[in-house]
Amino acid sequence: MNQNNLQKTVSANLNISQIPLDSSIDYELDEKTPWIKDLYDELEEQTDREDKEYSKGNLNIDFSLKRRSEKPFGDHLLIKGHIEVDYFYPCVRCLKLTQQKISEDFNCSFLHSHMESMPEFEEADDIFTEGEEFDLYFHNKGKVNLAEAIHEQIYIHAD
Repeated sequence: MNQNNLQKTVSANLNISQIPLDSSIDYELDEKTPWIKDLYDELEEQTDREDKEYSKGNLNIDFSLKRRSEKPFGDHLLIKGHIEVDYFYPCVRCLKLTQQKISEDFNCSFLHSHMESMPEFEEADDIFTEGEEFDLYFHNKGKVNLAEAIHEQIYIHAD
């Protein structure tokens, strides 16, 4: 990621047309972004923050958005990123607060929702493009729900 052009905020619901075609925009987000804070708070919703073992963790997400328009995917968005999360969660056996860590790379793609009913995408979970696999999501008329995709990426890797 280009440290000089890092963006520190982006809407949870993004319009794909805001991203210039064939260029990348880099983001570095943390809990100062309201929807990122909401994701972190949801991770700790079962946590007793008054417990003496508790200490505040963090959620950091670095990612690049890249808009492409090419066959067979049409106008689509690619996201390549990394999630770092430190949080506390009660142990499922003894309920003692336990520190949890997530450190994972992720790739997401957003294709237009009309492609969802096409035979090649009906049961697909991912696509292969630019030499990598990308988890498959769909945008409706250019509207991308970043919060939903990142929420899913966090919970795929949460213990």
